[in-house]
Amino acid sequence: CISELEDSNDAYFSIINLSGFIDYELASAIRKEATHIQQSLNIENGPIIRMALFDCGDKRPQRLLLVIHHLVID
Repeated sequence: CISELEDSNDAYFSIINLSGFIDYELASAIRKEATHIQQSLNIENGPIIRMALFDCGDKRPQRLLLVIHHLVID
C-alpha cells in the first residue's frame, strides 16, 4: 500500500507500507521501492526531490529515504 501526499515546490512525500513483508524480504522490498523513487526524479519536469517513509510494521523501526537529483546538489 503506497500513499502519496503532494507538497508544494515539486517535492513529494510517500508513505510506503512494507509491514506485510517478513524480515528476510524487507531489505529487498526497500531496495526495490528506493530504486523506483530514484528513477522517478526528472530535472526538467520534476520532481527533483522525493521523500519516502517506509512503514516496516509495529515491531520494526521505520526508515526515511530522502532522494535529491544530483544536479540540484552539484
